[in-house]
Amino acid sequence: MAANERFTVTKEPAELEVFLVCVDSDKGSLVKVHICTYKFEYRSKNAPEFNMPLGTPIPVAGFTASEIAEDIFQTFLTETTETKLSVTESELAFRVAEYCSKAANQVPCSGKLQ
Repeated sequence: MAANERFTVTKEPAELEVFLVCVDSDKGSLVKVHICTYKFEYRSKNAPEFNMPLGTPIPVAGFTASEIAEDIFQTFLTETTETKLSVTESELAFRVAEYCSKAANQVPCSGKLQ
């Protein structure tokens, strides 16, 4: 994907990650259909240890790879709006607070890992 105002590929750890798995149905099939599944994750700069899922992963099928790629990209745009990322950031803060409130997690939450 080319860089633009919203998305840029850098050497820094990614805030948004896309995991994609595709199966080639070309072998032994009369109809060539591509099938993929994917998931999106958000990694906040404030708590990079906690990856947050974005949206619901669903299988995608299509006759061309570009058709599937466009479908996944449009879903990515929908799931990564500033509003949705803001909600995810708030949910992340709640999850971190809940995790750190447990006695067993006091050491990693103190920042004094050895």
